Amino acid sequence: MRHSHHGCRHAPDRAARPLNHHRLAGSASWHPARLLGAPHRLLFAVGAVGWVGIALWWAVASVLTLLSHAPPWAVAPAGAHALVLALGFMPAFIAGFLFTAGPKWLALPPVAVRPLRGPAALWLAGWALALPGLHLDARAAAAGTTLAALGWTGLCVQQQQLLWASRVPAPERLHARAIGWALWWIAAALAAAALALAAGPDPQALRAAARLGLWGVASVFITAAHRLTPFLHPAWLHRLPGGLLGPLQAGLALRAAADVAALGLGPAWPAAAHLGAAAGQAGLAAATLAAAFDPALRAARRTAFVRMLHVAVVWLAASCALQALTHGTAAGGQPGGWGDIALAALHAATLGFMLTTLLAMASRVTATQQGRAVAVDRPLRWLFRLLQATALARLAASLWPGAPAWLLPGAAVSLALIAVAWMVHPGRLLAAAPRTPGSLNRVKEKDPLHP
Repeated sequence: MRHSHHGCRHAPDRAARPLNHHRLAGSASWHPARLLGAPHRLLFAVGAVGWVGIALWWAVASVLTLLSHAPPWAVAPAGAHALVLALGFMPAFIAGFLFTAGPKWLALPPVAVRPLRGPAALWLAGWALALPGLHLDARAAAAGTTLAALGWTGLCVQQQQLLWASRVPAPERLHARAIGWALWWIAAALAAAALALAAGPDPQALRAAARLGLWGVASVFITAAHRLTPFLHPAWLHRLPGGLLGPLQAGLALRAAADVAALGLGPAWPAAAHLGAAAGQAGLAAATLAAAFDPALRAARRTAFVRMLHVAVVWLAASCALQALTHGTAAGGQPGGWGDIALAALHAATLGFMLTTLLAMASRVTATQQGRAVAVDRPLRWLFRLLQATALARLAASLWPGAPAWLLPGAAVSLALIAVAWMVHPGRLLAAAPRTPGSLNRVKEKDPLHP
């Protein structure tokens, strides 16, 4: 376990007020041009802009619908929500992390940022066009999604070039290679979504494409969690190569197949298939939960940053358990069950597992690349708590038949607040000057993980 040690110099006058260290990266050292200076700066900024825009868009649409002033839609709202919330901003954060950590995994020099600028611009322009198109003209939404798909494909090609250039042994390329496959999966889902928007649009095909893309995103998060945390390869699974990585990826493929069938785009599953899927998802939930609470990891869980990732893994187990209940009720001839269990399982995976992981990892990379100690400071703790409350509220809206009407738009507004707050802190560090080794840094955090 590594520890971060940074000296702290004090002014001679002990009565002087302590320096506000967040102001050291304030307006004097902040400049938008720095967003073009490194892969994580560029792509995290693109992701943050997308997150804020999309979260505000959905919050406004949800509140207006609650007030009986629903905006016009050129695309079915369920499909629009699935597409944009699943694929509109999280992939940009994934790319920022991958082009920062990926070269280290593959023993390659740092990636130049210039070749990433064109694909990032296409991605951002695509969603800027698609978002109003969802309300005004499906053809504009299709064109915007096509631009986003082209931008993402450009990033996929560059990641593939890293894999080809690497000379590390094949086993050490496992995680980079698995993420590479998931990136192409997301590209295919974006292309399918663009075709679905252009063809009518076709609401079921659009939702299927969005769901398939979402499980591609989830695959990246699970692979990164396996690489960077101890929670998915516990000692008691030492006989299984890769620990829980393989079973969890198989579980995602099963969920993708179940989504296609549930949307009527494939043959309906018989009761026996639902029972088998329920057993498999329940086993994944139990194994993931047991791994998360492995007594050997008790000390690591005391670290604030690792606690955030630990909570994310618990959400993953909860999502698997809810998915098992979904299959169980379907096998019993009651696919609706108590409330909408399938929707609860979906949001346990997205808001709970994926967004909690994103919040922790994007904040960590932003801070460490800035030259700061790995730290979970007070603002980030509050954002983390608000995100957990938001996820719980969204699950309550799905599982509680008598939930108040304001609960769903309330969760949407809360998500928008989290997005804006992240852009302010720690997102503002993306355009700040890096700290020098002698800079003051009074916030310290033990860091048991390898970047």
